[in-house]
Amino acid sequence: MMKLLVVDGRHARRQGIVEELGRIVGISVQGAVPSYSAAVHVLASYTPDILVAGTDLVDGNALDLLAHVANFPRRPAVLVVGGGGEAQRHLDAGADRFIVLGSTFDVLSDVVVAIARAARRVVPGQSPNTNH
Repeated sequence: MMKLLVVDGRHARRQGIVEELGRIVGISVQGAVPSYSAAVHVLASYTPDILVAGTDLVDGNALDLLAHVANFPRRPAVLVVGGGGEAQRHLDAGADRFIVLGSTFDVLSDVVVAIARAARRVVPGQSPNTNH
């Protein structure tokens, strides 16, 4: 079971992401929080396999989270969701994927499913993140 944490400052978008990704077999949404500080608190207890972060958080942004998880021994795959003009700086900061969200979450769901499938083929103890 792949564990996932959703961090997004916008309640409606956070809720939509949780509902969409919660339908995927083999994915367990372990938490959904609105802020950088709440995410840091959750990450102190466990490291999810996948971190989905919005670009704007209540008290920070996805760049802050990218910096926070950069040196984790078992770094989660980090998917950042936001507007298209923000993609390159998040990818340069270490995001594995930047997903421009439209009216549906289909692309995000497809990426999460692909990560879960790849993780099933990875040697135990190795990161499911394809960039590592």
